[in-house]
Amino acid sequence: MRPRLLVRRLGPALAAAAIAASSLASQAAASPAIPGVAAAPAAGPCAPVTTEACPFRIKFKPHAYSAQVHSGLTMTSERWFVVHAQANQVMIVIVAGVGPTRGSVYDPLGRQNGQPGGRVFDHSLTLTGDYKIRVTEDSMAEAWTGRVDVIVLIY
Repeated sequence: MRPRLLVRRLGPALAAAAIAASSLASQAAASPAIPGVAAAPAAGPCAPVTTEACPFRIKFKPHAYSAQVHSGLTMTSERWFVVHAQANQVMIVIVAGVGPTRGSVYDPLGRQNGQPGGRVFDHSLTLTGDYKIRVTEDSMAEAWTGRVDVIVLIY
């Protein structure tokens, strides 16, 4: 399934609401892709594959600091995304699927930080560069197939 990108413009007061609303993302798992939403495939001939070597690039519109990507997972698949961020920004990554998920964020040096689905990353960034996001099913849970949402806030 090709990932879809949704970029939202939010005021600072709405950031908390966006995080709270992320818990509703799993409830929307059965909803169809949003019409007219632009996707930003990774550069090169590998698009729309989302592997570590060819991740889906998440791009923010000017003045927006949140984006939501929709994709699909199967029992053994993984999805990779990449987002560019600056040092001293705060990045929050939320992963929600129709089943239990796991998310990991890799900084530009390859160091990993993540946990089971929900709010998988919430840190002030120390490096400027591309941060890769790996999304899989939670291996400790029952296998499932379906939609997964990745919500990224950077401010």
